[in-house]
Amino acid sequence: MIVAGILDQFHLTKTTYLDVGAFLPIYKNNTYLFYQNGSRGVLVEPNIDLIPELKAKRPGDAVLNVGVGQTEQSATDYYCMSLMEWNTFARDEAERRVAEGKGQVRIERVVKVPLISINRIMAEHFPPGGPDFLSIDIESLDLAVLKSIDFTRFRPKVICTETLITATFRMDPETTKFLASHGYEVRGMTCANTIYMDQSSAG
Repeated sequence: MIVAGILDQFHLTKTTYLDVGAFLPIYKNNTYLFYQNGSRGVLVEPNIDLIPELKAKRPGDAVLNVGVGQTEQSATDYYCMSLMEWNTFARDEAERRVAEGKGQVRIERVVKVPLISINRIMAEHFPPGGPDFLSIDIESLDLAVLKSIDFTRFRPKVICTETLITATFRMDPETTKFLASHGYEVRGMTCANTIYMDQSSAG
């Protein structure tokens, strides 16, 4: 709703979106409100077990069963946790979750998933400039992917990304510093996420 309020300022007929780490199609999904309002976009989800529901509940969206990384790889390790929302490509993140879980969290299996660049997705699925709204939630790799974006080619009007340091109530300031260096300023926050707006889009 915060993002929708920001994008209303641009008087868009429809909002395009890229949802990296879509997870579930409706519950706690950052782009479902836009889908309900007739907008369409791309959902990226590496967990193959979630793909059928995403396609069934969001038939108007493109659903990509891949991961997004700094470099493209035909197959890389994807750690499937006992809590699916903590699945990750980062081995250290998976192991840390297990250690902090004190026996309640485990790595159930490791599977191979292709990685493609976020720039490729934006180039192949969106008009020049990229999507209006970019949402990223990929368990500790958010900033790394943001750093891989070619901001000279792609400038989402609004970016929402997880900035909460896992297992704490503190926000990591590095994402805000990085995006500020590319002309984005903070326009809202939730418990786990920070929402940024492209200052150049504001006119």
